[in-house]
Amino acid sequence: MSAELQVNQKSLYEADFVRWIETTVEQLRNQNYTCVDWTNLLEELD
Repeated sequence: MSAELQVNQKSLYEADFVRWIETTVEQLRNQNYTCVDWTNLLEELD
């Protein structure tokens, strides 16, 4: 994953949690694992 995409995902997480969740769920459903914000996802699951 590019550094820019990681920054955008983290910014989305901080700015709009609901949209971050929707985006993350969509990425997982589409099996687009390289774009998932794993750091924040794992933090939320823990």
